[in-house]
Amino acid sequence: MKPLFIQSNRLPDDWLQLIDKFDIDASSLPNSLKPVCHILKNNILTEKENSVMSYYNHSFLRHICLGIEWSLDKYEDIPFDLIREVFNEMGAEKGIQYNQKLSSLFSELLAYAYLNSIGYTIDSFSRTTGSCDLVLKKDDKIFHCEVKAKSSDDIYSQNIFFYINGRSYLPSYSSLRALDTVFHRMKKYPSCYSEMKDLNNELDSFCKTPTYYDGVFIEIASDRTQLSLDISRISHDIVYNSKINSLDKTETYQLLENILVGKNRHLTQLIVKSSEFDNFIGYLHLSVPFHKDISIDNIEKWLKSKKLNFDLFVDVNGIGMDGEVLDIRKNI
Repeated sequence: MKPLFIQSNRLPDDWLQLIDKFDIDASSLPNSLKPVCHILKNNILTEKENSVMSYYNHSFLRHICLGIEWSLDKYEDIPFDLIREVFNEMGAEKGIQYNQKLSSLFSELLAYAYLNSIGYTIDSFSRTTGSCDLVLKKDDKIFHCEVKAKSSDDIYSQNIFFYINGRSYLPSYSSLRALDTVFHRMKKYPSCYSEMKDLNNELDSFCKTPTYYDGVFIEIASDRTQLSLDISRISHDIVYNSKINSLDKTETYQLLENILVGKNRHLTQLIVKSSEFDNFIGYLHLSVPFHKDISIDNIEKWLKSKKLNFDLFVDVNGIGMDGEVLDIRKNI
């Protein structure tokens, strides 16, 4: 059972008109934000009320409609041409695909920020089909860097929080805004886009009548006592994943093998890509589930056991843990 805290702000009735009239290029927003702001504005005007459920749109909406300041300090030192080129990759994605694409693009900028801190600089801003995400230079050598991000199931709780809070900004959702907290229990994790949409539909049903909803994927209520205590109704995997589990070396190795190795999995994709470029670098954002106590030393040992033919940087992060970037040097 996890509580979600509801914000109390309300967008003005003319919030869409305010977004439409806002001149991004003439605004006082930092230049580093302006390329992504054009994407956010276009998505908001296209999806209208559905746009408020996207985490990425919240700060833009709050800045324009509620006068709340907005900055992303960690991006200020990234070359503007790189920021612009990265966000030029954004297409006409909507809904779930919109969030996932933006997440991928931001992960590339975060990777560059770290690599720049250890001496890499951008060599080329242009991107072509099949090229790597970042073309870098260090010690007069050119490096080609591909960036991947592996999220844990914790992402669903975060998405649910932003989805419900997004709805609460809309003028017509006063009954949702009146709540301080709602409680939810995951019953089943979505396994594909269609199931993720089904979960969103269940959240919509609750937001329209925010008292109690019991669906296929989620049970959610405004009163914690309304949630079922019948564990048999919830899948074994969800029950298991609600406990704090300490993974030993063997269990850590098996977990990483399962999530990173195999067709269409991130480490395998990096290995395949590395064969196409000289001086290849891999960068992996690896999110560790909050309920798994995993030794970073064991993660590092597993990565080294793969005897990669390229340098790999792994940003290990997760809820409630101190992040660390592992530097896995290629096996020579």
